[in-house]
Amino acid sequence: SKKLGEPVFTPYLLPLSRGILSGIYLHFRHRISESEVRKRFDAFAEENPFIQIMPEGQLPDLRSTVHSNRCAIGWASDSSGCQWLVQTSIDNLVKGASGQAIQNMNLMFGLQETCGLS
Repeated sequence: SKKLGEPVFTPYLLPLSRGILSGIYLHFRHRISESEVRKRFDAFAEENPFIQIMPEGQLPDLRSTVHSNRCAIGWASDSSGCQWLVQTSIDNLVKGASGQAIQNMNLMFGLQETCGLS
């Protein structure tokens, strides 16, 4: 990003048949605790049925979401608590394509968001 004032998004391109792994790098002026980060991601996951929060200290890999409509999210920081990596994983053939289409159709027609996907 322009001047480290914005998050940096990095998708990783690998010779694989499915899956997208991405890293989002965050830089804060002040220390952010792991418990504060977890609290915010847990609140986000409560409202979004296809979000999977990884256990503490664990980053998602492509196996975390294969053949699913989930987006797995994990994070890590340096010792200062100011530099963070948020890593995500999706199956691009489900969440990134057909699963996303079904999920959006469900929302458009007022159906349960998880209908046909869980």
